Amino acid sequence: MNKMLILAFGFMFLTANVFVAVKDDRIAVKGIRPMGMGGAFVAVSDDENAVFYNPAGITQRKSWLLGIFSLGAAINTETISVVSDAMDVLDDKGNGSGGDDGLSVASLEKAKAKISGKDIDATINLPNFSFISSPINIGKNSFSFGLVNFIYADIGANLKIDLPQYAFELAKIVEKNPSDFSDKDIVAALPPDILKELGSDLPIEQLIQDLHRIEQGGAAAQTALDEILDSLDQDARDLITALESGDKSFEDVINEFENKLGEDLMNKILGDIGATIAIKTYITETFNAPLAYKFTDLSTIKLPGEMSVGINLKYIYRIKAVETISLNAKAFSELEDSFDSLNLAVLSGSGFGIDLGTIYHWTPEWNFGLQISDIFTRINYNNVYLKYPETLQDSAFTESAYISPQFNIGAAYVPENIYKWKTNNRFTFALDMRDIFGAYENEFGNKIHLGAEYRLSPFALRLGLNKFRPSFGFGIELGGFQLMYAFYGDQSQLGRQLGMDKTVYYHEFLLAVKLGHHDGRPFGEDANPEYLAKEKAKSDEEARIAAEKQAEKARIQAEKAAEKGKLSAMTPEEKKAYLDQKALDEKAAKEAQKAKIAAEKQALKEKAAAEKQAKAEEKAKLDAQKQAAKEAAATTPSVK
Repeated sequence: MNKMLILAFGFMFLTANVFVAVKDDRIAVKGIRPMGMGGAFVAVSDDENAVFYNPAGITQRKSWLLGIFSLGAAINTETISVVSDAMDVLDDKGNGSGGDDGLSVASLEKAKAKISGKDIDATINLPNFSFISSPINIGKNSFSFGLVNFIYADIGANLKIDLPQYAFELAKIVEKNPSDFSDKDIVAALPPDILKELGSDLPIEQLIQDLHRIEQGGAAAQTALDEILDSLDQDARDLITALESGDKSFEDVINEFENKLGEDLMNKILGDIGATIAIKTYITETFNAPLAYKFTDLSTIKLPGEMSVGINLKYIYRIKAVETISLNAKAFSELEDSFDSLNLAVLSGSGFGIDLGTIYHWTPEWNFGLQISDIFTRINYNNVYLKYPETLQDSAFTESAYISPQFNIGAAYVPENIYKWKTNNRFTFALDMRDIFGAYENEFGNKIHLGAEYRLSPFALRLGLNKFRPSFGFGIELGGFQLMYAFYGDQSQLGRQLGMDKTVYYHEFLLAVKLGHHDGRPFGEDANPEYLAKEKAKSDEEARIAAEKQAEKARIQAEKAAEKGKLSAMTPEEKKAYLDQKALDEKAAKEAQKAKIAAEKQALKEKAAAEKQAKAEEKAKLDAQKQAAKEAAATTPSVK
């Protein structure tokens, strides 16, 4: 019962953030090496990226790591295409009715087709510092620690343009004759299919038809009048009253109704035209202190292999602007200054968090990892900056936000051989399932990460699937310099913010100065010294046996050649006597060998029988001792 209460209290403490704070976006650092491997790194984690994937992994290093400088950048392919397409659209400037400052209708159509809904997303990793210690031996076990400071700026925006096709048709009509076009003319000039589309939303068109029926008189006129009176607003009723009183002619009323149709049409057009802008921009600094301990003997829990456990303590400072702004042309037309109503909040704040991790080193080839990220991670935003109508700071503003914990598992395999090919431990294969319980990812496909890496110093090649989207990368490491590149697909977070499910692809680059970056999880000749020594001994033994066989073959061939020469010099009688004697000698040798083998088998049999007899005697002796002890205990009076 006590254990259940402790577990329940712990769960409440873990989830308390949910009830007292708003949910914040997770830290978006991915790491260029992991992303080249499809984001599969939970059970690999042997460099500075361990602070984001699994702090327990730093115990795998054979020596220290010092990152003096790193500068990276990532940009998605849609950003590149948006810039190119925007320049293409601007090249059409002046081709439309607006003169040198206007855009043609064709340009607007091109903007919607090529720019609307695309992500503008770029990340810059500012110069960062990292240090991971060499393993510090504590008896048979070891301890590792580190310090990693990481700063990145992620700037993202997505513009979704809402322009119905009929709006383009109207714009084309206006573009042909921009100098003098009334609302009534627009209605008259609309193609029948467009007018029919609008008619379903504009009952005023039916009113105009009914007015024509009234003008024609008769019973149909009274029916039309009844329909009008049942459906009109007050302005239209006033027109009918003026018509009945004779204050206005049928022509005047029809003309005003047509003008009203034009106004309603424009209201509909303006209501259907708009844009939605998703903004997701972060500047984040994390200061991380990973600590890890490695147990080399698991016999007490009856498990083979070794176990590493780790914790990452982190401080976070973040500036963010995350907004979805919907702009509507009708609402804009009714504002004296449209931008007065737009507030873009830019928040800044800081907080602390904890990540936990463990790696089970089952064999030198297999790792199994578990990470629980962002336990108790909370950011307290205490400043807000508002743009429009002017920049101001609200020092009284506070908002507490939490980053939801994520449970991530992974496996990594470093084969010594692939079939008959000795890989020399240069391959790493990894598989992750991240965010198992759906704190941020609900679709199964977006939880899966699969990757591989091949290292042949100074080069590294990487390949993978990130959320079932392709990725690859490479790295060059010369002395203390690193140059890396990765290309990978990911789900668009800006698209998700706008309710779209889409994939975007990123190019990422990194230039770094690091010392000790070769000394991560050992690979190549350093991967498994015991295995390599065993393989060398095996190879030497195979070479010795092959040499002995070759020597024996040469000896036999030499004896045969000598015997052939000896037989050629004999008379037939001598040759027959020699061969007969040789056959008798060979037969005797075989009998002697057979007797020797039989004697060895008999000796082994007798030895086994003797050992069995000895065990039986020992067992009988122990049984007798136990019986004597039992009888002695039975006859000894108890002491109260």
